[in-house]
Amino acid sequence: MRRLGIASSIGLLLLGQLLLHVSVLVFVAITMVARGLDYAPAVRMVTSDPLPLGAAQLGALAAVIALGLWLWTPGVGPAPALGLVPTRTRIAVVAAILGLALQLPMVELTTRIARLVPALAHSPEVDAAITALTRVSSPLRAFSVPFTFVVIAPVTEELLFRGLILRALRTRYGPTRAIVISALFFGAFHLDPQALVFASLMGLVLGWIAERTQSTMPSIALHAGFNAMPVLFPEELVRIPGFNTGAIEDVPWPLVLGSSVVAALALIVLGRMRTGHEDAPG
Repeated sequence: MRRLGIASSIGLLLLGQLLLHVSVLVFVAITMVARGLDYAPAVRMVTSDPLPLGAAQLGALAAVIALGLWLWTPGVGPAPALGLVPTRTRIAVVAAILGLALQLPMVELTTRIARLVPALAHSPEVDAAITALTRVSSPLRAFSVPFTFVVIAPVTEELLFRGLILRALRTRYGPTRAIVISALFFGAFHLDPQALVFASLMGLVLGWIAERTQSTMPSIALHAGFNAMPVLFPEELVRIPGFNTGAIEDVPWPLVLGSSVVAALALIVLGRMRTGHEDAPG
């Protein structure tokens, strides 16, 4: 059976980006017709609304995953091919806590790297737009924001990167190289210089936990926890400089230190936990 390699993985990811952009353009066209808007205002409306963005990602990445399964894993069920292997509930819980705890240290690390390499820095406008995208400002957004960023994004991205791609590359290059390559693919897929660093570093952690547990479920939980932080702690609830204010500044060091300690403890616990079916004893 021919296995998914680096070149074919890149091809899948390029196709995913193409489908994602086409899907967004479809929503833009629908908005133009439904609301009588010109192209530019319709683009702003769609790209500031998590619901069409989430729907676009769900459709695009689901199509890419289905194509990858069909072409490179014939005769293998979708669940084992994507690493959807049941694992202990406590592992998923600790993974989610790790994701929550990693958010502030990762934001601060990325800010400091961007200061050293200005080309990686976001403009204040971009940071403000990202913050606004995760803001829960209406009953509909109370559903669409968490559904897009805490459900759709973690599930689709983990099944693609830590499921299909990582598991296929492991058979060719071994676990360490596969984790690194899939993490770089993950960073590059975000099409943003800062995200290349941010997401690639997170990809290493996500790849490690997927490899450690032999399941994508804990990496989905970690990814969901990580993405949940901006939703759980908007500026209106608690103002955290450098995190949810849309400004380029440092996260207060006590918060970074405390979060880093929690993340380190969670990593240690995950490293010592026995893996296996969630119903297994121990």
